[in-house]
Amino acid sequence: MIKFVRITDKNRILHELQNFSHIFPHLYEKIDNIDAYAEKLSKNANFYLGIENEEPFGLSVFYSNDKTNKTAYI
Repeated sequence: MIKFVRITDKNRILHELQNFSHIFPHLYEKIDNIDAYAEKLSKNANFYLGIENEEPFGLSVFYSNDKTNKTAYI
């Protein structure tokens, strides 16, 4: 069974980012402080973890906090 779970806890977000670091190595090249980035995501983003048979298989993260320029990030 596939399900998507929304995560809002900063520590859990940090944990999942670390679990998927081998898939998103460019993220660690762009982000100086991954802990602060996880904090930002916990406050501003919709962070979903894809789970199949109790095993994480992917992430979906999106946010739109620039309402002036109408910019969103996926």
